[in-house]
Amino acid sequence: MSRGKDILVALQTRLQKITTANAYGRDVKQVRLSRSGMDLDIPPQDCPLIEIYQDALKTEHGASSHLKIELTILLLLVAAKDATDEDMEDFQADVRAVLYADSPTGFGNNGITLGGLITKIQWEGTIYDLNLIEANRRCVMEWTITSHQTTYKI
Repeated sequence: MSRGKDILVALQTRLQKITTANAYGRDVKQVRLSRSGMDLDIPPQDCPLIEIYQDALKTEHGASSHLKIELTILLLLVAAKDATDEDMEDFQADVRAVLYADSPTGFGNNGITLGGLITKIQWEGTIYDLNLIEANRRCVMEWTITSHQTTYKI
């Protein structure tokens, strides 16, 4: 697999840890990789869910075959129609906790490396729905993931 695909799969695996059994506030039913069709009318029993989209990739080549990769990742958080703004804030808090902490309890809150694949993960911001139509609640969290690697094989 490519480094980018490895990162996406590792991110998906990490987000699947959002469960009440792991001390989070909800059980995420699914974490999908770029699968969405229409997410405005997902049945409540299938929510909440997260969809992962790769938005952009920037590379920087350095000396000695060094390669720096920055991925812009969008996480679409989808909750049931009756979710409140407060519910959506709590959903985001669970995502931040699982991505910034080395454990679901938040100890060692210095970010994760996704099994050594990345060197940095940074939350850039969130775009909210305005809850103006009767549909599933949604928000999009933007993240920048940085990875360093070499381009030569030993």
